[in-house]
Amino acid sequence: MDNFSTSPARAAGNHNDAGAMVMKGLMKDLITPDGRPYRHETTPKDDDHQLMQIFDTIPLTAT
Repeated sequence: MDNFSTSPARAAGNHNDAGAMVMKGLMKDLITPDGRPYRHETTPKDDDHQLMQIFDTIPLTAT
């Protein structure tokens, strides 16, 4: 559960072959109240560091 963002999001997943925790879920907000898919990956770098990445599918709008 991500509780650092402006809206909470839940995801579930498993470790991949490279040792990263890969989780997928739906993110709900004002733009997509029904939710949109996103992916969250946490990759260990060493005993004291991890890399956390979030891949969002928010629709882009032309201005």
